[in-house]
Amino acid sequence: MSSTRSPSGLPPGVHPAPTGPRLLAGLVEVGPVWVLIALSTLLMALTSLGLAVPVLCLGLAVVWAVLVWSERVRRAAGPGMRATKLQIVGLSDGRPLSWKRVVVRWLAFACLTVTVVGLIAMVVVMLRQSRRQSWPDLAANAVMIKERPLAPPRSKPAVARTQTSTPHPRRARQPDAPASVPAPAPATAPSALGATKEGPDAGESVEGVVDPPAGGDHRRDLDWWLTLDDGRDVGVDGLVLLGRNPQPGAGEEDATLIKVVDETRTVSKSHLAVGVDARGLYVMDRGSTNGSTVTSSDGTQRPCRPGDLVDVGDGSVVSFGDHWLEIHRRRVG
Repeated sequence: MSSTRSPSGLPPGVHPAPTGPRLLAGLVEVGPVWVLIALSTLLMALTSLGLAVPVLCLGLAVVWAVLVWSERVRRAAGPGMRATKLQIVGLSDGRPLSWKRVVVRWLAFACLTVTVVGLIAMVVVMLRQSRRQSWPDLAANAVMIKERPLAPPRSKPAVARTQTSTPHPRRARQPDAPASVPAPAPATAPSALGATKEGPDAGESVEGVVDPPAGGDHRRDLDWWLTLDDGRDVGVDGLVLLGRNPQPGAGEEDATLIKVVDETRTVSKSHLAVGVDARGLYVMDRGSTNGSTVTSSDGTQRPCRPGDLVDVGDGSVVSFGDHWLEIHRRRVG
């Protein structure tokens, strides 16, 4: 069945962080910093104790803050968020925040906390906001959500090459999805793609499915390749079909079949097609249950309607079910 976008503006399967767990996570991650700073200030007033203990308290506060920051950058969640099953991610890309955005968010929060009144006003506004975004969240273009699989990190640009190549001709277009296949719900970001489990497949076969090697020379002589969220690199020199057990249609016998291991069954058997023509790379949803979404390198998101060819560029991320792949193009110098 098809699903609709939630009132928060986030797609199905992505939920704003509940207020209670969010406050608890904040106490665990921010509370120790403020307690140590307050303790250090108090001890400094007692000049008879010297400066050693206050400086130690300040040092511990800095160490704890840096630990929380680094965990948010690496894993989108500090210790408190992991304990409460929450994450802080970019609203437009579903990825962990950069160091700069984490610091911006903390500075905004610190300024509001010092004023006290600003902190209270922030909480009131946050509770009335559909995505529960605080002012620091808005400053960093972030959103706190319930824990879910993250979008893959962006890969480094390919090394410039001097030679050019002739674009590959487009493969035969795949037929439109049958009318009985429900359309997928739109999504706004790789991490925000709604996912509904599919039922088990009786007698599912994996014959003819290719598992290409990761990295290496497999992609070096190709204009385009895909990096899957499990680390595999897949060169694109024709039609590529991805899914739990992808099967080619009529006229697609020479397609490369890529099996995606998906224990949660959010990926359809033949979920996504990727091809290349004179215009560049394109993707097409094959009438999947949970749909596919393209997020361009500039953060623009486009849901893929079944059967539509959607042009994608270098650095784009394609979400399908609970999985993702990133598009790469060899640079020509």
